[in-house]
Amino acid sequence: MTTKTITFELNGYEIERMKRVLSAIKDFNRTTEEKADITYEVIQHLDFADRWLAGLIGLEQPECEHGHRNHWADYQWKEEDAD
Repeated sequence: MTTKTITFELNGYEIERMKRVLSAIKDFNRTTEEKADITYEVIQHLDFADRWLAGLIGLEQPECEHGHRNHWADYQWKEEDAD
C-alpha cells in the first residue's frame, strides 16, 4: 500500500465552504441511511463540491480528445497524466 501526504491551505470563504461541504456530505449520508428526504440546501452545498475538493488535493478529471474535461470520468492524481 502506498501513502500520499496532502496539504492545502484554505483562505477566507474556503474555510466555511469546507465545513458546509463536509456537513452536507454527513447530512446526505445520514438522510439516505434513514431513507428520509434530501433537502435542497444539502444539494446546494454539494453542487460542484467534487471539483473544488479535487482541486484542493490535486485530483483532476481527464480531458476528452477535444480538450474538454470529461465530467463522467473518475478523478485521477494530476501527476498520473504525466506517466
